[in-house]
Amino acid sequence: MALTSTKHGSAVRFKVVVDSAVTSAAIAPNVTGNPGRLFAVRVDNSKDASNAVYVKIYDTLAPTLGTTYPCLVLKVAAAATKTFQIPYGLEYDSLSVSVTGVADPIGTGNPQSSTGVHLTCS
Repeated sequence: MALTSTKHGSAVRFKVVVDSAVTSAAIAPNVTGNPGRLFAVRVDNSKDASNAVYVKIYDTLAPTLGTTYPCLVLKVAAAATKTFQIPYGLEYDSLSVSVTGVADPIGTGNPQSSTGVHLTCS
């Protein structure tokens, strides 16, 4: 996992959190380090021609994969890249994220290929 978080200068009050190579369903906990709003999620599943992926968003400091239900599950089809826009933002206290290969909200299967995830937050 190669997770990076970038806070832009005061002219733009957004953070961009990027994990360009998710290969495990492990949860990345509290990725922004602060409360805020999630405005967009971009998922690149173009490397997998056969399997959809499911990005699971948690508003929990330390969620447990397989038992903690996410507040949002986003499906991205095989061989696709998709951007989800949230116009007014999804408010969170602790933004945690996982990517799985199963639709079940508490499913734990790994994605079949490397998946890129970009989060735009305040």
